Amino acid sequence: MKNKPFIFSILSLAVVSTFFYAFISNHRQTSQSAASQYMIVTVLETSSAFDGKMIVTTPDGTSNTTDLKNYYGGFAAPKNTASNDKIIMDELNLLHNQGWEIDKTIGSALSSSTGLSITRYILKKNI
Repeated sequence: MKNKPFIFSILSLAVVSTFFYAFISNHRQTSQSAASQYMIVTVLETSSAFDGKMIVTTPDGTSNTTDLKNYYGGFAAPKNTASNDKIIMDELNLLHNQGWEIDKTIGSALSSSTGLSITRYILKKNI
């Protein structure tokens, strides 16, 4: 019976600490997200006769398009993957040097018949 006040005190402290932590965590996340900008790098790659594209959309909505080679470049084995990877990597490194970090990456295959795939890099910059 003598332990009830002690146990109640410990439980009360745990509940108050949990609410305090939740309040501080929520406040910290809200203040960080309010001071961020986002940019999207969309990469469209294809194995068909059409060349792919890399589209960089800036926070103000303007975009810049860079041409990429298709995967095959004819009936040969894949040969343009390395050159496309270099173009994409150079762009991501340039943006990283400007303070942008990859926040999320979203990839999908849009069509198996044309070999069209899309990858989106969502970049975030704290301001």
